[in-house]
Amino acid sequence: MREIKLLQSFDHPNIVGLLEMMVEHNQIFMIFDYLDHDLTGLLTHPDLTLSEGHRKTIFKQLMEGMSYLHRRRVIHRDIKGSNILLNRDGVVKVADFGLARTMKVLKEGESPDYTNRVITIWYRPPELLLGSVDYGREVDIWGVGCLLIELYTKMAIFQGTEEVSQLHKIFDIMGTPSVDSWPDIENLPWFEMLKPRINKKASFEKDFKPLMSEQSFDLAQKMLTLVPEKRLTADEVLEHPYFTTDPQPEPLDFMQTLEGEWHEFETKQRRREERKRLHELKAKGREVSLPPTQPKAPNPANETSAFQTPLTAEGSVKDELKGSLKAEEVENSVMGVADLVDPNASNPQESENDGIEDIEHKDVDEPVEKAV
Repeated sequence: MREIKLLQSFDHPNIVGLLEMMVEHNQIFMIFDYLDHDLTGLLTHPDLTLSEGHRKTIFKQLMEGMSYLHRRRVIHRDIKGSNILLNRDGVVKVADFGLARTMKVLKEGESPDYTNRVITIWYRPPELLLGSVDYGREVDIWGVGCLLIELYTKMAIFQGTEEVSQLHKIFDIMGTPSVDSWPDIENLPWFEMLKPRINKKASFEKDFKPLMSEQSFDLAQKMLTLVPEKRLTADEVLEHPYFTTDPQPEPLDFMQTLEGEWHEFETKQRRREERKRLHELKAKGREVSLPPTQPKAPNPANETSAFQTPLTAEGSVKDELKGSLKAEEVENSVMGVADLVDPNASNPQESENDGIEDIEHKDVDEPVEKAV
């Protein structure tokens, strides 16, 4: 119900449109705008090279959609490439509002107590990985910042396999936070259990600045700051010089001649079929070169942990969590076996009807404050 009410209230060119709903056999079917591609699929196209102007056009439309949502006090909570759709006319739309919600109106000193079991793990910000239930629009900004990097590298920047591994990946690149650099970190529920025991310097500038333009790197750096309160808002992102310095944004004219449909699902299917075909040729004694697969996430059992909590056993994490969580929450607080296989898994615990009131009355022009 929450997703339906949200979708019915949206009216923006960069938000996917709900065209119709049907009910059959006690099931609800929703009909949306059709778009030919998603961003993940598009970036895997073997012959596609995006210019700086193309990247700016894609990212600006994405941020226009995010600004619209955030002005309406809506948090998407599942920003990733497969949820960013594009059509042949070069229009970008944000899709999939299954985890979205409106922000609660809080009294002074009150916590929203949102679930932290949202956002596909590669795009989940560090505060959620450390157990925060008091968050806002800034969690979306982290995910969109990850996508800005992907527009240049065509790969996810942080590729963990579960929560602890994901934190490891983030701190390896962005550096180890301290109480001095992030004062509120020690108040996060799982900080004492998961705090790093090895201080690492950030490699973000060394690794990514050579791959990006000066302004795009500066923008990404300001979106991917570890401290949630310091991340830019969606409106501040749109005001960044990245969009006004040369080269200017340019139309996505190449989309008109792009053959096929490029979505994450079909792309993975193509890869599997191609690898199967090449394996069969190899089995027949022919020399072939297998195409690359998605980079494998590190095996936690074989890497040195930078955390106090061992990475070698999922059970050890659960045991430590039992001291800080209700018994019924333990199974949902650490990735289970299915999640280890599928890093896209999430399991929100909020009521389906929680936060859907007054959606129609949110002012689109409401100023966006920094989330705290």
